[in-house]
Amino acid sequence: MAKVSVIIPTCNRPELLARAVASVKAQTFQDLELIIEDDSLTRRGGAATRNLAARRATGEYLAFLDDDDVWLPEKLVKQLMALKSSSSSVAFCFTAVTNVYDDHQETTIVPSGVGDYLPLVLKKFNGFLTSTLMIKKNAFEAVGGFDESFPSHQEPDLIIRLSERYQGLGINEPLVKMNLSRSHEHIGSKLERRIAG
Repeated sequence: MAKVSVIIPTCNRPELLARAVASVKAQTFQDLELIIEDDSLTRRGGAATRNLAARRATGEYLAFLDDDDVWLPEKLVKQLMALKSSSSSVAFCFTAVTNVYDDHQETTIVPSGVGDYLPLVLKKFNGFLTSTLMIKKNAFEAVGGFDESFPSHQEPDLIIRLSERYQGLGINEPLVKMNLSRSHEHIGSKLERRIAG
């Protein structure tokens, strides 16, 4: 049984997926299983696709990666070390990111350390990104996983439910590169889906 189950949902983007997979293979921590869930036929959406993969996962921890993003090589090991050195009340970990646009890059800032993140997620609804998340599988299951009725913004909804029961852990280091190029579709960029979410 792997320590970490890496979950990548994908839909008709093989070139982007290959980059994401390569960043998983380049991790300094390799006690993992990689679950790629293809949504190209059923079009169930990201939440349902991630939940299906999570049900198949055997790892103690779940780490999520969108197919258009990439991880830096020490992403998993840094999150695992931080979680293992924390109390059992800490169920999830998130990091800062580098947003990569067509013409520039921007690095985000997130709170560092263990805390009660419910007030923050309620105030700053979009501050917890799926590709940064590592979650204890038992906690993910305890709160019911992603809400499959949400067309977007599934991450903050999940973090709200997690934060009601558990503490979180922030790492203010950009361990993920978010691909925000205009050359491919982003679910969160569609206004109607954002409003519905």
